[in-house]
Order: sequence, then structure tokens, then C-alpha cells
Amino acid sequence: MDRMFLIVSVAVLAFADVALPLTWPAFTTPECDVYTNLPTCTEDTHLICGTDGVTYPNHCVLCSQIKETGMDIRIVADSPC
Repeated sequence: MDRMFLIVSVAVLAFADVALPLTWPAFTTPECDVYTNLPTCTEDTHLICGTDGVTYPNHCVLCSQIKETGMDIRIVADSPC
């Protein structure tokens, strides 16, 4: 029984690095440098989902939130959460 457990454990570990990239979401870092000189964000709507679970109206508003809170918020998707 212990031998079977060992064999199964080794097999799972061997294939774990193959399976994880297919299921792990890739987060994008917003390019906030382009918004540093703007006094305010525009009201255009390009909904994006942040890693904090919040839907932001656009990248500028997301970057403003990052600047205000100091949180490391990344983009999960270019769509609502």
C-alpha cells in the first residue's frame, strides 16, 4: 500500500507543472506610467476586472486606485468581474 502511494504521489508531482499553467490565471500589470501626468481620469468606459475583485471603468481609474491605496492590483480580465 505504501509503495502504491509513493508511485501515485510521484506521478502527481511529475505532472503538476504541466497542469498548473493551464488552470492558473495570468494577471496583467497595468501600465500606470502613462497616467502620471493627468489631472483626472477620462470618463471613457473600458471595463476591466482587478485582482481585488472590483470592476473598474478603465485603466486610469484602476491606476488611481493603486496610487491612492498602494495595493498591488493587477488586471484579471478586460471585462467586468
